[in-house]
Amino acid sequence: MNRFECIEYLQEVCSEKFIKEDLLNSLVAWMDEDDFQKFYQKLCGDWEIAPSWDELNKQMEEDPDEEIIENLDEDTKEIYEDVVRAL
Repeated sequence: MNRFECIEYLQEVCSEKFIKEDLLNSLVAWMDEDDFQKFYQKLCGDWEIAPSWDELNKQMEEDPDEEIIENLDEDTKEIYEDVVRAL
């Protein structure tokens, strides 16, 4: 199987918790720092994700975009709202 088929297989046979938490943590642990940083920067760039809390806050101050906030997962949205309240 190629890498896409392998991921599709894991998505079919593994629990949602495993896919959401354990798979990502396992991939990150397997990569060295340089590989991860290259992947992270590409991922953030391709999906228009602010690469850090500082960058997210800067973007939100410059041009608040409700769509960005709406697309955050619930935990991240709560953290973001706490940060905004603290400012």
